[in-house]
Amino acid sequence: STRARMAAGVAAVALLVAGCTESVDEASGDFCSNLDTLEAELASLESLVVGDATLDDIDAQREVVRDAWDAAASSAGDLDEAVTAEADSAYDSYQDALGDIAGDATLTEAAPVYAAAAQAYLASLAGIAVDAGCETGS
Repeated sequence: STRARMAAGVAAVALLVAGCTESVDEASGDFCSNLDTLEAELASLESLVVGDATLDDIDAQREVVRDAWDAAASSAGDLDEAVTAEADSAYDSYQDALGDIAGDATLTEAAPVYAAAAQAYLASLAGIAVDAGCETGS
């Protein structure tokens, strides 16, 4: 009957929508988890900079931050376009700030730039977490 086919069609659409919602929720969960990791790695970078780390230690942590960003960016594909654009922009601003450090800078010269870049990026990530619907512990 027509009613039976319509009911079956509605049920199929409901299953598809539920499946899509679940995958978006899962993608958002992956992004939020990766964002948490990125924030922790940035906080580690900031700690190194204000501590007694060497430039090599800081460079190594910058790579860890970059890898954490890559993971967050790759998991952001199913999120709202505005959120992914905001995340891209925040990372670009962070990279631009670090680009202001001269190649021959001493740790004393570079430390304030690293600290400011990390703090600004952490502030941006906090807003991105809210916009992405991530639960925040703070």
